[in-house]
Amino acid sequence: MEPVQVLIVDRSRLYATVLQRDLLSAIAGSSGGEEEPPQITTLSGVADATVWLTHMGRSCRLVILDPESDHQETRPLLDLCVQRRVAVLLFSALPEETLYQIVAKDQAVDYILKENPSSVDQVVALAVRLIRNRTVHALVVDTDGKRQQQLMRWLRQQQLQVGHLKQVGEVTFFMETHPNVRLVLCSGDLSDLSALMSLLRQRYSRNDLAILGVMSPSRSAKSPQADTVRMIKRGANDLVYWPVGPQELLFRVSSALDAIDRVQAMQAVAVTDALTGLFSLKYLEESGRKLLACDKRGQLRLCVAMIEVDGFRHIAAHNTRLTVNLILKRIAIMIRDFFRNTDIIGCYSPSRFCALLIDMDPEYVREFFERLCRSVQDEEFTVRGRSIQVNISIGVQLRPLESIQDTFVAASHQLINAQLHGGNQVQIAS
Repeated sequence: MEPVQVLIVDRSRLYATVLQRDLLSAIAGSSGGEEEPPQITTLSGVADATVWLTHMGRSCRLVILDPESDHQETRPLLDLCVQRRVAVLLFSALPEETLYQIVAKDQAVDYILKENPSSVDQVVALAVRLIRNRTVHALVVDTDGKRQQQLMRWLRQQQLQVGHLKQVGEVTFFMETHPNVRLVLCSGDLSDLSALMSLLRQRYSRNDLAILGVMSPSRSAKSPQADTVRMIKRGANDLVYWPVGPQELLFRVSSALDAIDRVQAMQAVAVTDALTGLFSLKYLEESGRKLLACDKRGQLRLCVAMIEVDGFRHIAAHNTRLTVNLILKRIAIMIRDFFRNTDIIGCYSPSRFCALLIDMDPEYVREFFERLCRSVQDEEFTVRGRSIQVNISIGVQLRPLESIQDTFVAASHQLINAQLHGGNQVQIAS
């Protein structure tokens, strides 16, 4: 996916510079540097912004705008953003009623007043959410076609990828065929909603899927609090009452998705190596024990490989820590991309990688790993204009031993044998 473009339109050069700096910092900090940073353009005039968006902003997905006091001057830019489905976030000191009317006309997703330094933090947090939404898939389930179209329009305004269904009974099949869905908005009879939420929660936890119920006041006027409690106990993350405004929907959706992001980020920290992004040793051991048990039951065939940079101590002694880390991270990415999606790749030690391979043809193992050795050997590692030759050796334990720790040790012994025989080669034991 190509980098997203962000346009900041503000007459204040100070505000524009601070927004650009903080937005880049927020994305880099929350993603560990793995997320592609947005390409940010800053302009001071609405007319220039309209020209830029027309001719150069093909990948623009967000405009942070301080509108002109005369709405007619801003309208061409807003209309163009609506036409191209570009999210507009208003950041201005104009009267709040003026900004609210722009949002009410579906020309912007939200507004934030320029009141104090914390206002910049609000803009940045919401901008990060809108940028990330372009990879988030949502589903709207509603028998009311008009309401469904309105909800879909607002969600697309938030840059979400939106699907829709009329019948509750079709949801399970849709979710099975669209595994990337992270948000479900469902509306209907109270009993239908309860059944749907219970069914979804049996398959998807709150850490993986956000469910928002949408109800009409007439259906819950007697006891809205009781209905809210009932829906949340059935599995809803939140409940909104129709009619709902775009700003409230934005807040509810953003809160639900942010909660999932925070939990998944903490889970990732617990099971991944901070430098390489590969799985941690603890995760390798836990996964290895489970896979070994499955292997013993005949449900799969497990193979373990250890991979290490040849002469790593020499490289570490003659280069800075930053250079060594860059090399390790580059090799980690190469290894990760080389293996299949079904394999588990992690860090066994600071310089050693471990691969748990599932159901790999034994006749193909040597060819597979020798090809990996050649890929690393042929790769050009250039750090600060200096070329560094990097090779790897690989030890493979074709069949697991009694325990996963014994299997790791056996694969490590084969790795040492490969290095003792000159390196840049594969040693395999069955």
